[in-house]
Amino acid sequence: MVKDSATTPNGPTGTRRRSHVRWSYPLLMALILALSAVELGLSAWITAKFNAHHNFTSHSEKWRVRYALFAAIWTFLIGSIYFWMFVLALTGLFTSIASHSFL
Repeated sequence: MVKDSATTPNGPTGTRRRSHVRWSYPLLMALILALSAVELGLSAWITAKFNAHHNFTSHSEKWRVRYALFAAIWTFLIGSIYFWMFVLALTGLFTSIASHSFL
């Protein structure tokens, strides 16, 4: 009797991998969302303080803080899209194609 290499005692290998992806990717996206929300809050606060008091040490510092705000906003928006794509469990094919085509 020949043992099928694609199966394990817990079922087909692909099934186990898909179940791992089903819970780990939304968890990873939630972690990215939480950390980007913290970064968004901090960089927005620093940018607001710099704009109100004009106490930045150089123009380079002002632009770097604004870039951090831009990166935080971008990360939060894209992370939100990915999070909801995985949570709503749109077809894996659609999620994959949208991920590689549009982003």
